[in-house]
Amino acid sequence: LYIGCPYKMWLRGGVGGVGLGMRQARLLAPEGVAGVYHVTSRVVDRRRIFGEAERKRFLWLAKALAAFGGIELVSWCLMGNHFHLLVRVDPEGSRNLNDEEVLERAARIYPPEKLDRLREQVAACLTAESRASLLDPLRERMGDLASYVGVLKQMFTQWYNARKGREGTLWQSRYHSVLLDVVQEKDVLEQHGLGPVARVVAAYIDLNPVRAKQTGKPEECLWSGYARAVKLGDEVALEGARWLWGRSRTVEECLDLHGCLLRGEGSRQRVPEGGAQSGRGWVREEEAE
Repeated sequence: LYIGCPYKMWLRGGVGGVGLGMRQARLLAPEGVAGVYHVTSRVVDRRRIFGEAERKRFLWLAKALAAFGGIELVSWCLMGNHFHLLVRVDPEGSRNLNDEEVLERAARIYPPEKLDRLREQVAACLTAESRASLLDPLRERMGDLASYVGVLKQMFTQWYNARKGREGTLWQSRYHSVLLDVVQEKDVLEQHGLGPVARVVAAYIDLNPVRAKQTGKPEECLWSGYARAVKLGDEVALEGARWLWGRSRTVEECLDLHGCLLRGEGSRQRVPEGGAQSGRGWVREEEAE
């Protein structure tokens, strides 16, 4: 409750009048600057479609598309009718990739036969311009939050509709994202991680199953990042814990610190009054309907 209620109120505009409704413009980090985002989206009519097979497929897609886009999937929670993602998006990390690096990333989402065809087409190109015409569309999808979430939801919808023999939209709206902070310098990240706001939001995400009375302990829900790190040794989740708490720390130290936060032990970290704005500037992106 301590972590969940204040942040949930802020999301809905209840703390200091700040918050983001589904129909408002999104806030993005300044151009070329890495940002940390909390992303949510709900199924249409609040239908509870996520069983084990659906969660497994969605998580696989989320990881694969993050690897393709150079996006750090820090934490997540897949509930019955909605999902939460905590992601770090660094546009600069995906710029100036050479052709082979782009193809290596494409291998994360393309089936082997499609990747082989693309490699053959690239090899047959006689000029840099012709190669760019093939690979630049892929480059443009990397390091971009809207592309990541949009393609994730689209690919899951296609899979789900084919599996269930249905047609039409699956999601209540496009998606809801909150810019939590812009990412600090590399040495700060190494020592201190993504900072207190990102940690509190990660805890809020991990405690969703507890608040919904689906489990008594956050580590028992295997469709959240923290639980998969603790119980299954999920490599992406373990790396996410290091992003949160500092990459200079061991994984064990990071998980112990996060567990203390979830249990309310040690110093309590609050979301700042009026929201998570860091004072370093936000950029508006008008939401496309």
